[in-house]
Amino acid sequence: MGSLTPDSDFPKGDNALAGVLLDGSNICRDTSIAPRGAVAAWERLELLLHSLEASTIQFSYVYVVADRSLYYKLDEPGQQNLREMRNQGKLEEARIADERLLELAFSNVSDHKGATIATCDRFDDFRRRYPELEDAKAIAWSADDSGIPSPVLRSFGPRPHQQMSRKEELGELYDRGLRRYEVENRAASRYYRCQEEECLLAKLWPDRLKELPRYDQDHDRFVCPSCKAPLNDAGPRPSAVAVIVFFEEVERARFLIEDGPGVMVGRNRSKNCVGLKEFLPGSDLAKVSRKHIKLALDGRSVTVEDLDSKNGTRIGGLENDSATTEEIPPGRECSWPLNRRLILPSGVTLERSGRRHPIIGDHADDSLPTAPSGQITERADVLPTHD
Repeated sequence: MGSLTPDSDFPKGDNALAGVLLDGSNICRDTSIAPRGAVAAWERLELLLHSLEASTIQFSYVYVVADRSLYYKLDEPGQQNLREMRNQGKLEEARIADERLLELAFSNVSDHKGATIATCDRFDDFRRRYPELEDAKAIAWSADDSGIPSPVLRSFGPRPHQQMSRKEELGELYDRGLRRYEVENRAASRYYRCQEEECLLAKLWPDRLKELPRYDQDHDRFVCPSCKAPLNDAGPRPSAVAVIVFFEEVERARFLIEDGPGVMVGRNRSKNCVGLKEFLPGSDLAKVSRKHIKLALDGRSVTVEDLDSKNGTRIGGLENDSATTEEIPPGRECSWPLNRRLILPSGVTLERSGRRHPIIGDHADDSLPTAPSGQITERADVLPTHD
């Protein structure tokens, strides 16, 4: 399986890599690789490595990272091979292999910093934490009809914000135990209240929790995300979608719109109106009207209405091509699809994120929290393409 220790005499070239971090779970569970039919198979990892060694991609060592759950999905010979690699120091198991792979590849304190990850995963749910992914190379593969993989170097590349947001949400739903659609829909359709006196979330939101609960599968009930106490029902919850605010192609904030009468977006904050100046202090927003547009959600459909603004609103694709944009007629509700962006004056654009649930306390009411979550990110679709 190659040496764990990098070779100081390793040849340099266009396809020469310092080392390769194998995404063991991703590989062993890839049913496109032989043997077909198995949920997970160690033979797939060995087959990929054999194909990698026979390719033009040069590397000095390999190191495998796998989810702890992989071991129990392998047959007995596969479990033995995994244990042997672990005992040799060539493999480690982690609760979340993806997170560990990225830590090893990009952390300044990692002995494997600069290594290339072999995976078919795009790591959409980690893009905000590791913006380096947009410029990083990966080893991916495709399998022929007989299940033999052909590895190739490719770029992780930029990813749409909608895809990233939805993947993040799915990961957080999984962490909360909301893994089945039926359970997810039950959790998202109702508000819940924690009545534990010492619970931090109960003190913060005594009437109803703003975020989704956790699911206790053993007792088929929802529990508090903080103290794990059983929750009481607090009434129906409207559906919601997140909106991303960009200024000059850089993300500045997010807010939710809920199913109902809608929310306005304009220059200054007021009741039921999101004020862009609050997101963009010091920016010249004179061309944005005091109440510029109104956004409304009905189920999963979002509409936009220009409120007879002074300088108008346009709608266009995500490809940043101003020639393809269309003017929104004032006073008429228009559909706002997920793959289109709203273009306001003064360099402000709005995008839908693809996120459907208020996971971590986001809500849409008169207070309209505006602090962006995570670090500022640039629009993925206007960044340079890397081969």
